[in-house]
Amino acid sequence: MYRPNIINSILNLYGNIDFKRRFQLIILIFLNLINGVLEFVTLSSASLFLESLINPSSVIEKIKWTESFSLYLSNNIVQKTTFIFIFLIILSTSLRIFNLWISMKFRVSLLVYLESKVYKNIIHQELDYHINTSSTKIINDLTRNIDKANFFIENLLSLITCIILSISLVIGLINLSFSITIFTVIMLSVLYTFIGIITSKKVKIYGKYELRSSQEFLQIIQESLGAIKEIILSGKQKFFLQKYNEASYISRKYQGLSGFVTTFPRYLFEGVGLIVIGLAGYIVFSNMGKDIVPLIGTFALGAQKLLPSMQTVYRSWQLLFFYDEGLKRVLKLIKLNYQKLDKKQINAINFNKEIIIKNLFYKYKNSDSFSLKNINLVIKKGENIGIMGITGSGKTTFINILMGLQKPSAGEILVDGRNIFESENLEYLYSWRKNINHVPQKIYLTNSTLVNNIALGIPQPKIDFKKINFSIKKACLEDLIRQRNSNIFLLVGEDGIKLSGGQKQRIGIARAIYNDLDIIILDESTNALDHDTEAEIMKNIYNLPNKKTTITISHSKNALLTCDRIIEFRKGKIYKITSKEEFKTN
Repeated sequence: MYRPNIINSILNLYGNIDFKRRFQLIILIFLNLINGVLEFVTLSSASLFLESLINPSSVIEKIKWTESFSLYLSNNIVQKTTFIFIFLIILSTSLRIFNLWISMKFRVSLLVYLESKVYKNIIHQELDYHINTSSTKIINDLTRNIDKANFFIENLLSLITCIILSISLVIGLINLSFSITIFTVIMLSVLYTFIGIITSKKVKIYGKYELRSSQEFLQIIQESLGAIKEIILSGKQKFFLQKYNEASYISRKYQGLSGFVTTFPRYLFEGVGLIVIGLAGYIVFSNMGKDIVPLIGTFALGAQKLLPSMQTVYRSWQLLFFYDEGLKRVLKLIKLNYQKLDKKQINAINFNKEIIIKNLFYKYKNSDSFSLKNINLVIKKGENIGIMGITGSGKTTFINILMGLQKPSAGEILVDGRNIFESENLEYLYSWRKNINHVPQKIYLTNSTLVNNIALGIPQPKIDFKKINFSIKKACLEDLIRQRNSNIFLLVGEDGIKLSGGQKQRIGIARAIYNDLDIIILDESTNALDHDTEAEIMKNIYNLPNKKTTITISHSKNALLTCDRIIEFRKGKIYKITSKEEFKTN
């Protein structure tokens, strides 16, 4: 009942790769077929070689392919059959090594293709996808599940190679002795099939459990490293170590069980196979006498290759069940849709006058209540808006919708009379987002220099250093450079570990100033600053040469003092709107 699922997975994999990789796969299969034919010829030459050692004259009698070939062998037959045998072995071995190299190149190419497709599809998803999908699951998809897809492909290629090789060897052995070969193959096939039926279901279950435990394993790592300061301070290392060990044991246990189940038949079948060949050889010897020696010698050579090859077929087939769930997850992610836009045809949204928010409602997926209810607001270009409210009041959801990251359940956002959600396509949203700089509370920083973090995503040759210095000054970052006795190329460390919280936030503000877009949204992005620095930065932002529209979300009254209007959210509604003067006196 499980085999069709594996076949479907293979067909789905083939159907989801591009023409280049399909062509590479066909070439690889063709090379394996050539290698299979060569193995057959090599095995046949082994019989001639062994017989020439015992009874050279019989070889000439047996080979009547062409008169010229018979004449060629008639002189120094042992020497020539030896040469042919050794030449074919070298040729066959060289081709197998070449096939192995090509197989590795194909697997790497296919894996990079799958990884790129998955990452591309995930990173292009809209915010709702990331809200409803844990980061641990995404990391697991991009690491563990990709690895499982890799192992699936590796075992599939091994399966194809060994099936072709096994068939070639069986045909070669049948050519020597039909009865011994058929008897041996039937016995081994029955045993493999019987054990395969028993173990395949278990291996598939092991794969499901391992997939689940690996996600838990990664989650523990992510959580512990994210809270490393608290762990060190509280001395909770033992607690997290125990959780890590438990998750690691479960994951590795199912990997080990799968490895045992797929490997132990090898020892059983090698013994059974050799016993069968020995018994069959004895029976034949009773009738043929010493003439059996070349036959048994050739069979021993063929069996030495056939038994491991059949074991690999069995093991690879079983491991496909173990890695199937991971491959299915990867193929599912490859099919994730996202909207591809022709940047040349995007109808730009320019912000020149005002933003009108009309009758805005929003409800999260699987939620019974609205997070935003009937929001109506007008924001003029160049206006400084403050937003306040307790946690859960709807501030963040409102800002996400305003930035075009989430689509409202009802209502409109009009920019100069144009609804950014007007089109079913995302072209308006993409255009609108290009007007906005969002500075969050936690600033994303790369393990690089100060200048590279300010000009994030811009190649160094294209960085405007005059703008960099201007941004550093306006974000009050000059003291950081002085303190470190350094320059704009000072290293900030992974996730800004060498910096304070306030310094990280100032880098985020400097990044927004450098980008020089129409709108700056400061989302709790000054809460780690002292009052004086906060006030100076806010003043600098409001007085930038190109007047910006700023929206400041903060619990700090100090950060909101210079705003033209302060909007307070409560329970998903606008509770009240206060002017600058009123706010200062309250």
